[in-house]
Order: sequence, then structure tokens, then C-alpha cells
Amino acid sequence: MGTRGYRIVRYRGRYWIYYNHYDSYPEHFGTRIVAGVPVDRKEYEVWLQQKRDSYERRLVELEKHYCITEERVHILKSKEGDAKSEPWANIRDFEVLPSYFGDASNTVFIEWVYLIDLDEQVFSVNNRVFFRLWNIPRDTWITPFESWDLSTAKCPEASLEPLIPDYFADDAERDRYNEMYNRYQHSDLYEFSAGVDYNPRQVMALMLYEYLLHPSHSAMWDYVPQWGYTDFAFRELAFAILSLAASEFHLTDVQKLHGHYRHQSSSRGFFVQDDAQDGTEILPILGAGCHTPVTKPGCAPSETTYYFQGILISLVTAEALLHERNAAIAKAVEVGLQSGNKEFEIILFSIKLMIVAKVSVGGDVTSVAHSGVLPVTNGAAAPFPPVAGTESALQTHPGFAILQIMFEQQAQKDLQQFSRGVFPPEIYAEILSYVDPCTELACCKVSPVFRSICQTQVTTPDGLVTKFETLDGEEDKPRSYHRLVPFGTFTFKDMKIATAAQPCRHFDDFPTTSTDLSGVQSLGTEKGDVLSPKLVSRLLRLTLMREKIVMT
Repeated sequence: MGTRGYRIVRYRGRYWIYYNHYDSYPEHFGTRIVAGVPVDRKEYEVWLQQKRDSYERRLVELEKHYCITEERVHILKSKEGDAKSEPWANIRDFEVLPSYFGDASNTVFIEWVYLIDLDEQVFSVNNRVFFRLWNIPRDTWITPFESWDLSTAKCPEASLEPLIPDYFADDAERDRYNEMYNRYQHSDLYEFSAGVDYNPRQVMALMLYEYLLHPSHSAMWDYVPQWGYTDFAFRELAFAILSLAASEFHLTDVQKLHGHYRHQSSSRGFFVQDDAQDGTEILPILGAGCHTPVTKPGCAPSETTYYFQGILISLVTAEALLHERNAAIAKAVEVGLQSGNKEFEIILFSIKLMIVAKVSVGGDVTSVAHSGVLPVTNGAAAPFPPVAGTESALQTHPGFAILQIMFEQQAQKDLQQFSRGVFPPEIYAEILSYVDPCTELACCKVSPVFRSICQTQVTTPDGLVTKFETLDGEEDKPRSYHRLVPFGTFTFKDMKIATAAQPCRHFDDFPTTSTDLSGVQSLGTEKGDVLSPKLVSRLLRLTLMREKIVMT
């Protein structure tokens, strides 16, 4: 039968995807895959090392496709560059260039996905049933799939929860941090500031976050629960979300990018953009792991605890937040104390869950006020068609809204030391209405006046200045279309010809993965990679910039 499926191998964080067209049921294709894993433990160890050695050689073979050389940039910028296929497409029948995000999932077209994780030694089926790779019972491993509710009653070796590394090295480390927590003067943090008035940059961040969450835009979310907090993919995605919450992005024109931004299967893993001042801008796609000869892959810090926009970020597993909360908090607090700070805020972040802590030191007493476990999102996009106002989005993504509040308050605090300038705000506003996107983002950090002006507009590369007006209550009369976002109305003003427009879309035009965006802008930030077309909506593109790296 023509039941399609994928066999995926994960090695050193990358997903190697192989397509199978016929009989992908567990009884057929799945059984053949399982039969290839030795039952004897000694034979298994030899097999595991052989597999790792084999994929290490393949990584070396593919490194020339991950390394962005001047020659590859020149080819991509040439007229035939977009039409020229990459040589990697013919290597061992890859579906896509192996990346750190698992962009393959069981869908209406792909019914079965079998993953062999050589890193964590886990075998999974459809990202729902998990086995230790060395302990797959040959007689009963199929039984969980005999019913829709996936029972493990006949196969106790199977797990319905991902098998990921523990957050703490051992019980002794966890107990040590629990003791530290008990020495703090700790209290509960129930309330957060009422927040800030939403401006265009923050609303766009909410839009992008919603599109990033939508399951039709990426299969990545099926794999997120399986990532350890030290994994490259975990660190990159966490940093991208935090960058959005901190409004660290700017706009890029998609049409000016060289590369296949519409079709991931033909993507080289990076884009190239011509820049009048800097020459050529190289923009690797988030998660692809592409890099220049003098840079490392990715945009996120290599550490799992670091300061970002003045706030201490501690990456943790969801399990640690839920079941080892106090020890996880103490571990982050100790890092902050070792840096010499007497007062600081912490975000313990696991992509979908978070804890906020506020630390202060007075004499020999360390006071820690912290929240409970907060959902970054409640797991879905805001109601669609859109409803009035931003409140629905904040209710849907409460943790993300708190992140936006915290980063904005920290930014305002940092800017208090700077002068308001010698000219009236109107003069600065007129000047800033003509700056390019990168300059506008930099000006947000110059002074309170500059930030206030820049936060009320978002500039595009083509001289369009975006203004935003929230929705107040229901409209007087029904419409045959809905607004671009559920939060209000964007107005795009062309500074060259002084005209304005308010875009809207018909219900039938809601963007999908096949939507043509030939005339749409792309979003980017100061630090990061480009999101692939499947990773964020085709409506807008996000670009995180550190060493001029992009997200589509």
C-alpha cells in the first residue's frame, strides 16, 4: 500500500530525514527499522558506535554545504543561482538539508515517522511513543498502537513521555541547591506590573510569536519536548522567542533576498542580501546551522545561563520547573550572586513554561521572590477571526506578555541615565521617521525620548513607516474582511510620497504554507538567524541578527 512515512536519524543534534513511500505501518516499515537495532547489549554498543562514525563522516561530507564561502555567495547571487540545485540533494536521498529542527512530522500525507536518536539513544514513533534504543521489545513494541489511546499496558518498556536528560547531574547536586534555596528568605511573586501600552513593535512581536506557534508552519513543535536544555536547537529557539519578547528585530525586504525563501526543500540553509553600504549580507536560516568560515553556527549564547537585555536568563527543562523548582531557582540565583549583583531579575525559561524571580541582597540575607510555573503560551493562537483589542492575545500568551513587560521595564530603567536631548521631541521624531530599520532599532537604546519615538513606529527598508492603533470595542457595522492582526489596525505611510494605507485581508486569504508572498516584508532582529519559510508564517518573516544572521 502507498502509506508514506519517514525514517529519521538524529546525530549531533541534526535530523537526517529519509522518505519511504510504501507500507510505512509499524508491522512493515517499522519492523524493518527495529530489526536493524541489535538486541544483544554488546552488539548494540558496537552497532551504535558504527552508526555514529558513519554519520560523523556524513557530517564532514556536508560541511562544505554548511560553510558559507564567498564562492557560494557569488553563485547564489548569480542569475542562475536561484534555479541551481545544491549537490547535497543527491547525497543519500535526503529530503532536506539536515538541520537542528525536525521539519518532518506525521500529517495527512506522512502517516508514520520513526526516529532513531543516536545522541540520546531513543527510538520514537510519531513523536508520541518512546523507547530506550537498546530496549525495544521485539514482540510487544507495536502493541501501543493497537488503539487510538496509545496504551502501554502490554509494553511497559514504552513511554508516552519524551526521554530527555535530567537537568541536574545527580541527586546530590539537586539536594545541594535545595539546601541553598532553604537558606534564602523566599516569598511568592503573585503580581506583575500592569504593563505597558502596546506599540507597533510589540504587537508585531506578538503576531510573529503566534505564527511561530501555529502547527501548520512547522513540524518543529513535535520535537521540542524531546530537546535537552543544552541542545543547540533548544538554545536557538529559546533565544529567538526571548528576542521577540524584547522587541529585538527589524524589517528586511524578502524580495531582495537571494535564495529559496519559499521552498524549504530547495533551500541552501542561508540567504544573501545586497546592502548598499555594507556590500553583501549573509543570513543563515535559524536551525540550519550554516555559518561563515570565521563564525560558529547559531545566534544564541553557548551557555545555558546568561544575561540578556539586563535580565538573567536560565534555560531549564520543563521537568525541572515542574518537579525540581526550588533547586532550579537556587541554581540560577547562585549564578547571579557570583556575578556580584546585589539586585537582579531572573527568567527560568523552558520555551513553553517559565518562572520569574526577583533577587535582592541586604547584608547576609538573600531575598528571593518568585512566581509559580507560568505558561509562556496556553498552546494555541489567539481566536480567529480576530477579536477586538490586545487583551485576548495577552490571555492566550500570558508568559510572553510578562516577558515583554519585563524587557520593556528594564530598557526604560537602563535609559534613565541618558539625557533627553537638546531639541524638542518633534524634531527628533521628524528625523527618526527617515532612518533605516537597523538604525531605528539602535536608536531605541539612545535615550527615553528616542525609544518612545521609535517604539511608536516600525520602519521598513522601502521607506514605509508603520503606525498602529488598537481596537476599542466592536465595530459599528459588519465587514466582509478582517484586519491584518487581531490587535488593531496598522497604517503604512510612505515617507517619499506622503500617502498612507491600512491593509486588510479577506477571510479566504489567511496565509498558509503555500501562500505567495512576493510583495511582503521580512522581519529581522539585531541578533540571530533567519526563520525558514515553514517556521514562521508566510505573511511575515523574522530576522534575528547577531553577525548578520537571519530568520525567515
